[in-house]
Amino acid sequence: MLFDTFKRFKRFYTKVAVLFLHTLIILALCNIMLFFAYKIFFRSAESNTPVDGKCSRHIIKKIYPDFTEEEVKALIKETWRERPFEYESFTQFKERPYKGRFVNIDKNGFRVSKNQGPWPPNRDSYNIFIFGGSTAFCYGLPDDQTIASYLQEALSATTAYDIRVYNFARGFYYISQERVFFEQLLSAGFVPDMALFIDGLNGSSGAFDDQPFFSERLRHFMDHSFHAAHEPDVCKNMTAYFNALPLVQLKHIAFLRKDARISSANEIKKYFSNINIIRAAAAAYSVQPVFVWQPIPEYKYDLECHPFLNDNLFRYPQKHKYQYLFKLQKERPPGNDFLWCADIQKGICEPLYVDRIHYTAKMTKLLSEAIAKMMFERNLIRLKKESVS
Repeated sequence: MLFDTFKRFKRFYTKVAVLFLHTLIILALCNIMLFFAYKIFFRSAESNTPVDGKCSRHIIKKIYPDFTEEEVKALIKETWRERPFEYESFTQFKERPYKGRFVNIDKNGFRVSKNQGPWPPNRDSYNIFIFGGSTAFCYGLPDDQTIASYLQEALSATTAYDIRVYNFARGFYYISQERVFFEQLLSAGFVPDMALFIDGLNGSSGAFDDQPFFSERLRHFMDHSFHAAHEPDVCKNMTAYFNALPLVQLKHIAFLRKDARISSANEIKKYFSNINIIRAAAAAYSVQPVFVWQPIPEYKYDLECHPFLNDNLFRYPQKHKYQYLFKLQKERPPGNDFLWCADIQKGICEPLYVDRIHYTAKMTKLLSEAIAKMMFERNLIRLKKESVS
């Protein structure tokens, strides 16, 4: 009897052990395959530039017609590889002050533009502060080919007044961070005549849950600090290893993509809540706010003309959000200060992006001229009597 029980237990144990072993092997293989898949996917999904060998010299010349190959490499190096972010309270991080051949960032937080105005701004000038993400900062372009530079040029050509544009855009920023940054400048006594917010892209890329880009890392840092004195090292290490497994990461990615598909309404609602708060703060300081909904490759651009079509692996769907807002702003106009610029690239079949999402000089000029045109058409620039010619 005892022997039969032992035999049954042995058979049961063998089956469980074999099943457990096979499960471990399958999980290990899945994690290994996902690890290499992530390497391939995220490498191509990140902002690959012409110098990464993704484009022919012919395409590089179209993207940077006035640059040598050496200059392009230097520009890309200054844009992405030599400028780590710097900590800043409330907004978490900012562009670090930098002096380069093509990219220069003033210690006061703005990117230097062509014919840059002084700091603090001259009260006799008409001063415009630009806020936005890396596309408004103009990653991949030199200082004199940014939206800020072209906008100042376009506005100055239309009026005799002294127009000065300050580029306060920062990589990864979205409307909530821009609002806080704008309020910080106001409270510090730096009050522009106009505050221009360029948004649309950043939001579905992680900020749809209204958390700045480094929030998860900061949360892990704080959790680690809290548990350091209470949790054995082996537990901390096991937790860290588990969270780093590709299968666990796949769950997070699937969750984010699902949220991105269904969150258009919520994201747009948060966007308009933010701009209403900005409008209120701007009114208190007699600042004219302007909100630009920017172009992206997914909307009204022929992707067959995109130099980085093969790298155009968008992790977070954007097109549905643009379609939703297009319909919404037609049904319920958001206001005279909202500029719809999402479709300015329609019908243009040539490279308008230096990588997956960032604009070429042709695109920044096209966008700045569209913004300037709408500003004058809507009488958004209220020039001061004391402005000088």
